[in-house]
Amino acid sequence: MEFGRYDIASNQLEEVRVLCEHTDAATTNAAIYLQAISALNAGTIQHAIKYLDQLFEREMDYMNVMQLVEKYRRESILDVRGRALSGCWFDMANTDSYSITAVENVENQLYFNKGEDWQSISFSHTHNNEGVSHLLKQNLTAAEEEFKLAIQLDPKLTIAHVNLSFLYLTKGELDLADTHITNAKAINPELDLIFSTQGLIKMAKGHFDLAKEALNAALKLNPKNGVALVNLGDIYFYNHSIKQAIYYWLQAAEHTPLFHIVQRRLRYLDHGEFQPDYWINQFQPHIDNIQ
Repeated sequence: MEFGRYDIASNQLEEVRVLCEHTDAATTNAAIYLQAISALNAGTIQHAIKYLDQLFEREMDYMNVMQLVEKYRRESILDVRGRALSGCWFDMANTDSYSITAVENVENQLYFNKGEDWQSISFSHTHNNEGVSHLLKQNLTAAEEEFKLAIQLDPKLTIAHVNLSFLYLTKGELDLADTHITNAKAINPELDLIFSTQGLIKMAKGHFDLAKEALNAALKLNPKNGVALVNLGDIYFYNHSIKQAIYYWLQAAEHTPLFHIVQRRLRYLDHGEFQPDYWINQFQPHIDNIQ
């Protein structure tokens, strides 16, 4: 999950779930919950709802499952709006490596009101979503092609510009990342994801004051932008403001399915180095049995 390979994580969790189905209810429930979280981070909302429904049937009081089911049933239209990617530093020290996640795309309803252009928009969304799937599987060349096709079909599809910018960021091509996020801002300056991505680009360039400015702009537009909260926390941590870092990390964990990313940071404060989180360790014996 932490490397963005939510497909592999979900497959391993499914194997754990089958193995423990009749012998270990707690581990089975935890596996189903993490499958839902993996699906949310991959941006496949309908799959997440399926897992959450299964968990609700097994144990309706499990963590925040009821609230999650209600929230994502209301927001299932996100799959139609187009999938969006963002991320944060993997370990707050190695800026060449990112934890990638699909995030909520709250782009305005402009594209639903275009009438005669709807067919081209729909095709552009398809290519954009395919690009997201490729990037999550680290197929960068295929992802780049799909995002460019989406933009060719609809140059005003903001989210495709944002995703292409994020792709170049992960490749270390920061000038190209800057160019495409600037293009996105020109199309829709009210989309919070643009500013959270811009903040991450500024962080990669070492411009932390500009990064804070961009991330705060994202939070002004959307106070529950989890990626902006995590990255703002990282900047405060980098500047040795630990209490403020923890505040923003916990806000991210409360509002978004990013607890696995937040836990890495909190456990770093305890251990002084990044280690697999304890929620991974509870599954390891089962994974070893499968292998």
